[in-house]
Amino acid sequence: MRTFVYHELLSSYLDYVRCKGYSTAHIWACPPLKGDDYILFAKPEDQKIPKDERLRQWYIDMLQECQRRGIVGKMTNAYDLYFANDKNDATVLPYMEGDYFPGELENIIKDIDEGKNLSKKPDKSGKGKKDGTKKKKAKKGGREGTRSGGLDAELLAASGIQPEGVDVKSLQE
Repeated sequence: MRTFVYHELLSSYLDYVRCKGYSTAHIWACPPLKGDDYILFAKPEDQKIPKDERLRQWYIDMLQECQRRGIVGKMTNAYDLYFANDKNDATVLPYMEGDYFPGELENIIKDIDEGKNLSKKPDKSGKGKKDGTKKKKAKKGGREGTRSGGLDAELLAASGIQPEGVDVKSLQE
């Protein structure tokens, strides 16, 4: 019963914003960490948290029903939309404050500035970092970077992405 109610709530919202003229919606399907409430405030303590694939399928099922009802047209995913085309670069990603990608970009740029090796290859020396210190443990929950710490003005300026309130037309003249 809960799934039906949540699906209907989201479907109704998508229909409402469609009627208001919006043509695109971005849904980030990332299971919440313990204590996070995304849709409704204060979910029951004993409510199970779905795994990544199950949550993704939950949204796909809802969106397919929305398509059947004429609420949603085309569905796609971030990879196909932004990363599959080799001509695309980071500037094609939507920059939404508090979202995953800006936070990850800020983390990567910080690592580059600090001279960290960004390759995903494990350190074969077994000694941890080059300076002999051991790698810092991830925070409880283990998903670093899924929530942005906010807007970094220097990063935004360096990216070429225009912040809110900047008239793009005036910059093109």
